[in-house]
Amino acid sequence: MKRKILSVVFVLASVCLLASCSGKIDAVTDNNGQQYTIKRDGKGFAETDEKGDLIVYETDENGKIKQNAEGEDVTSVVDFPNYIANDKTVECEYFSLAIPDGWQMQKGHTVKLLNEESQAEISFTLRSTNSVDDCINQVKDLFSDWDFKWKETEQKFDFATAKVISSDKIIENYEKSYYVFAIDDTTYVVSTSFNKKLADSVDFASVIGSIAFK
Repeated sequence: MKRKILSVVFVLASVCLLASCSGKIDAVTDNNGQQYTIKRDGKGFAETDEKGDLIVYETDENGKIKQNAEGEDVTSVVDFPNYIANDKTVECEYFSLAIPDGWQMQKGHTVKLLNEESQAEISFTLRSTNSVDDCINQVKDLFSDWDFKWKETEQKFDFATAKVISSDKIIENYEKSYYVFAIDDTTYVVSTSFNKKLADSVDFASVIGSIAFK
């Protein structure tokens, strides 16, 4: 009997937990420092309208959500910024990423994370309709006058297999890499770097692999 009661309690708790995750209200800041109050859907993404615009709550001077005469929350829409972020999550129009422990968002117009301990950086630098090979060649062209060879490897993620080119000749004491992968008809380029004096290596793959694409 006790087991049955515990099972029922566990199921109810699980339902409540799922309900609390769906429709969660969050305060976020965009790349220009503008603050918004948003609601997340059951998958954890910021809610958008059919055009992909970000749905935001209108708030009063105390930060409380305004309500209309019928007692309904007042919302409006804005163009989805380059990104929205809080201490836990950063999200752009195409993906969301839980900020890992030890990493912090950096101000700017792109999604960029910094790990202060290793001076490691991850930047989501390019989204393109070009092929993976074309994007890799574009990166290599940036350094075509440099006298070094790229180290080329592959990294498998759940969502795609990335081609990775790396070099420790671009910045002294740093290793810089570019992870290039395609999802459907979109190619992503993620650049990484870390200070080799502070760390032998950094597990960039686990951070990149935790991206949730929309």
